[in-house]
Amino acid sequence: MYLLETLVALTVGGFISFALLDVLCGAMRTMQTSSNETTAAEILDEVSEQTRGYGYPRLINYVGKSISLVVDGTAVTSNPDNDLHTRPLSLDFLSKRWQPRTQSNSFGEGSGGAVLYTVTTGPASDSINVKIDVSWNDANSASRRELSRTIVLFNTD
Repeated sequence: MYLLETLVALTVGGFISFALLDVLCGAMRTMQTSSNETTAAEILDEVSEQTRGYGYPRLINYVGKSISLVVDGTAVTSNPDNDLHTRPLSLDFLSKRWQPRTQSNSFGEGSGGAVLYTVTTGPASDSINVKIDVSWNDANSASRRELSRTIVLFNTD
């Protein structure tokens, strides 16, 4: 009799343990995804502020160009025309590192992530569009994640 009660108690305890472990793993995945999105938003905000600071007169020379910006202090694609963003972006100072199980989480260009800065002609004759694309690989999903922003600058002269 006691053996049966002990067996039932162990089985129920095991089910509860597995359920709690599943909830914990789900919470960890959600927190990591949120952290990745927050880091991407910080990078996007930093580049957006720099773009607004440059203004139309400086960026008009870059119409038709796409520049891969440096993240983590290294970039696979170097662009000699890039004198806008010559220092690494904020992730270099954040020093975020992942454990081997989640190494596919990255923002650096060499590991599947990238920050692309594209300047095109704007909707009006005296305007330009600046599109900033931040992309990364998230270990929690099979798809590539992206966050982007387009800024329209007008000639105020």
